[in-house]
Amino acid sequence: MKKLYNFLKYFRNTKIVFKSPQQRDVLVFNSVQLEMYKSVIPTPEYFCIEVPHYKNDVSKLYISFKLLKLIFIEFFRKNFRLAYYVALIKIVKPKLIFTWIDNDPRFFKLAKSLEKEITFCAIQNAWRDIRDFNTNNVKLIYIPHFFCFGDQTKNHYEKLNAKVGKFHIVGSLRQSNAEQFLDKKNLIKNEKKYDICLISENLPKPDSKIINIRFNALKIIAENLEKLTHKYNFKTVLALKRPKNHELYNDELNFYKTLLGNTPSIEIKKKENDFSSYELSYNSKLTIGTLSTMLLETLSRGGKILSCHYREDDFSGDPELNPLFNFETICSINDKSYSEFEKRVLFLLSMSNADFEKKTKNIKNYMIDFDKNFLTEMKIKNKFSEFLR
Repeated sequence: MKKLYNFLKYFRNTKIVFKSPQQRDVLVFNSVQLEMYKSVIPTPEYFCIEVPHYKNDVSKLYISFKLLKLIFIEFFRKNFRLAYYVALIKIVKPKLIFTWIDNDPRFFKLAKSLEKEITFCAIQNAWRDIRDFNTNNVKLIYIPHFFCFGDQTKNHYEKLNAKVGKFHIVGSLRQSNAEQFLDKKNLIKNEKKYDICLISENLPKPDSKIINIRFNALKIIAENLEKLTHKYNFKTVLALKRPKNHELYNDELNFYKTLLGNTPSIEIKKKENDFSSYELSYNSKLTIGTLSTMLLETLSRGGKILSCHYREDDFSGDPELNPLFNFETICSINDKSYSEFEKRVLFLLSMSNADFEKKTKNIKNYMIDFDKNFLTEMKIKNKFSEFLR
C-alpha cells in the first residue's frame, strides 16, 4: 500500500491532455533536470516523456483513441510496464531518443526493443563505479550510444560485460554548463579566494545498511578539516549540495552544524544556483571530498583535489563506499588518522600547480575528458545533428 501511495504522489499535479502528441525528430526520455541538457538538442522542437522520478512529478498524461489502441497492443504483448511509453514513441516517431538518466532500466528496455528503428543515446550525468549495478541490473544495461566521461567509464562497463554499442568520450555535460555559466559572469578568479573547499555529498538514507559507516566517514573528514583549518588559520569553505528548498537541505545543514559546532572555522555556503559548488571549488587551492563527481571535474581542469576513502571492507561492494580511485594516487588517501590527513593536505597545498599537473596528467585524462576549447555541449550536439541527417 505504501509503494502505491508513493507512486501516486508523482501524479498529484498531473494534467490530462486529451489528444495525441505531435511528431518530433527528437524525444527526451525521463526529462528530469531538462535545463541541464536542453542546449544539446539540435532542433527547437522536441518531445519530452516524463516518468515518475524522485526529483520531479509527472506534469502531463496523454490520452487519445490512437494512444489507447497502441497501449492495448503492448498489453497483448505482455509489455505492461512500458506500454504507455512505447505507444507515445510510436506516435511521435522520433529519429533520436536520448536520456540524461544513464542508469534507467526503462531506457535500457526501450532501446533494446526499438533500436532498429530509432537511434538511442544516454548521457552520463555522474561518476559510475564498477559496482554501481548489481548482477541483475548489469544484465539489463543496453545503451546503443553512450556519451561518457572518459576511459575509466568505458573500461568499467567493459569489465561488467555491459551491452554498450559505442562509447563517445565527451567529458561532463554538467561541467561544460558550469564553465559557460561561470565564464559569462566572470566568477572564476586568478587569485584563489579559499585555501580549501569541502564538497558536501549525499547523506545516506535512514534505512540504509551503510548509514553508520558513511556518516562516520563524512564525520572524520569534516572534523579533521575543522581541526586543520583552526590550527593553520586556513580559509576553508563547505559547499552544501542541496538548495534551501530541497527536502533534505535541513538534514544536510544540521549534520555539519552538529559536527562543526556553533563557531566553526569552516564557512558554510548555501547552494544559490546549479553551479555554486563549482564556483567555490574552482576558486579554492584544494578541493576535498569522498567520491563526488565534482572532484573529477575539478581535477580535469587542473585543480588540486583530495579524495578521502574511508571504507569498511565488509561493505566494499556498496557504491556509496567504493573509492573514487581504485589505484594509488597523490590525490587520494585511505588512512583515517588526522596526522596523515594533515600531512597530505599540507603536501598538496605546498606543491606547485605545474608539479601537480605533471603528476596527475595521466590520471585525469583517464578519468574524465576536458577541453576548454571544445566543450562537452558542442561534442554531443554535433553528434546528435549527425544522427538526424
